[in-house]
Amino acid sequence: MLLSERKKTGNRRRAERLARQRPETADSLLEYMERQESESEIFEQEVTGAVWLLQRA
Repeated sequence: MLLSERKKTGNRRRAERLARQRPETADSLLEYMERQESESEIFEQEVTGAVWLLQRA
């Protein structure tokens, strides 16, 4: 399992635990987690990293 997968799983577990502890915020918290997971998928699949090498003038 990749580090990012472990972090996502841990974050999801914590969000679910908080939702059980504070039912009045459960909907908002779980919706937030859904958005975060969706955005994470975009970064993992569609964003390409790059490194720039700059030289001082």
